[in-house]
Amino acid sequence: MNINSCGMLGKICFGVLFTLSTVSTSYAVDKKQADVVVSNKTGKTILSVTVAHKYSDEYEHQLDWPGVLADGAKTSGQPVTYNTGFGTTGRDWWYVSWVYTDSSTIYYSDPNNFRGAIDFMEKAGKIAIPVGTSIAATVFGAVCTASTAGACGPAATAAVVTTMAAASATIASAAAGELLANGGTKGFKQHILRDDDAGKTVTIELQKNNQILITSPSGDSRTVYASKPTESTPSQLEAINAAISDFKAKKAPDLTGTWDSSYGPINFANNTYYDGDGYIELKGYDWDEGRQAVVIWGAYGKTKQKYDPTTSGVFTWYFKDKCSFSGTWSKLIPEFVKTKSGGLMQKTTPWTGKNPNC
Repeated sequence: MNINSCGMLGKICFGVLFTLSTVSTSYAVDKKQADVVVSNKTGKTILSVTVAHKYSDEYEHQLDWPGVLADGAKTSGQPVTYNTGFGTTGRDWWYVSWVYTDSSTIYYSDPNNFRGAIDFMEKAGKIAIPVGTSIAATVFGAVCTASTAGACGPAATAAVVTTMAAASATIASAAAGELLANGGTKGFKQHILRDDDAGKTVTIELQKNNQILITSPSGDSRTVYASKPTESTPSQLEAINAAISDFKAKKAPDLTGTWDSSYGPINFANNTYYDGDGYIELKGYDWDEGRQAVVIWGAYGKTKQKYDPTTSGVFTWYFKDKCSFSGTWSKLIPEFVKTKSGGLMQKTTPWTGKNPNC
């Protein structure tokens, strides 16, 4: 209707148009985000996990977490985008795959016995796959934390099975990317995100009984998973080993001997610091893609007062180069003061160090 043709009804026409404009604006499509985390309840240690998410044909995300994920642990959160509001017709679709540290078998969500993922895995097992720093760090870190602190030194080497698992992790990540690129939703599980999920967390729980549970504030969805053994080619294993060697040469800190630090010398031979008055215990080793740094965490305390909460705590060190670190140590303050949320207040202080032999 043209308002110029309304004549004496112009005011009424204008009112109708104004109302329609208001309705259209009030119910516009809203772009939302939610964070995705993966929870490992499989009973085994995961080497790497990948999630593919698509909202119709508008948004596609490949979320990779290359790093050891212990049983009972959760990954960090990564965002996905979706739409809500009047007139939206899109749906959220999900695919997840992972590899354990002790096997080259790929596990993947399989809501409808879809062969597309398997077919690509078989194809990918025969072609060259680029190996990133994060995968090399993951393999090296798996060996590092599986043994003593000394295993993080120059003599550390990856076991063959771990190297094969890393090759399978790169295949699994590539397969997820291929499924996204194909544009369809076969092989994906539907779990629709709504207004209630905006700014909140979507948890993908990998369970023991071949079940995957997807939960978000708006509801739950379940699907099943399958597995596919892979055989890496000699060239792929060679590429993994080359990437590990390069990582060790350029990025991996030599946690042997004695390092200088802001809290006295750290002696990695006997896991002590502060001239032997304190102890350290390395508990985790990973690669921080955002910081482009090796991250190592653990516990510390007084040598003669282990596990006293007033003198012990946890630390996190970041190595942007192999010769030095920056990070923090944290402990409960002696007074056990509670925060407003009911937790105990912690004291956090910088902790830096360097290898004098570099």
